[in-house]
Amino acid sequence: MFLWTAILSGLAQNLKLREAVVAFQEMEASGVLSNNFTYLSILNACSLTLSLDLGRQIHARVIMTGLEDDLPVGIALVDMYMKCSHGAKKNGLRMFQGIQSPDVISWTSSIAGLSEHGFHPDSFDLYMEMTASGLQPNSVTLSTILGSPCLCSGNERVDEAWDLIRNMSQRDALTYTRFGHEAQSDGPS
Repeated sequence: MFLWTAILSGLAQNLKLREAVVAFQEMEASGVLSNNFTYLSILNACSLTLSLDLGRQIHARVIMTGLEDDLPVGIALVDMYMKCSHGAKKNGLRMFQGIQSPDVISWTSSIAGLSEHGFHPDSFDLYMEMTASGLQPNSVTLSTILGSPCLCSGNERVDEAWDLIRNMSQRDALTYTRFGHEAQSDGPS
């Protein structure tokens, strides 16, 4: 199992999807059962190569093996649907909402996925929902949300962004630069 997973992971990291799929099929044909690490590797390959059809097949296998409640696998599915799907918002959010106890990583993955697909106001709303749930954002979450153009379109969002920055436990030049870059690229108000 460990060897197969290492092979799949290496192929995925090197964007060799076809080879990763063949290795995955050989692994299954040899009777080796997939585990959460195996699915993480193959879902990562799907995400990196935008292979939605294969991702859906892997998702079906995840369900058949009962691993859909595994948090890292759930996050990998959110990431895959957010990156691969034209219906990213609907599919990714449906996967995210299926996670029983989302952590900061799963929230951040969903926030980033929405932002990457141009759903900037939705990404900020999801960030606000995360903080309202009591979870504290990490530096990746903050970098993602501060880089979102939605924070700089209209006075309401700019004020919310400044509130976000003021309430951060640690602020540095990168924080202000990231926000300032987005404010500047939005053009004059």
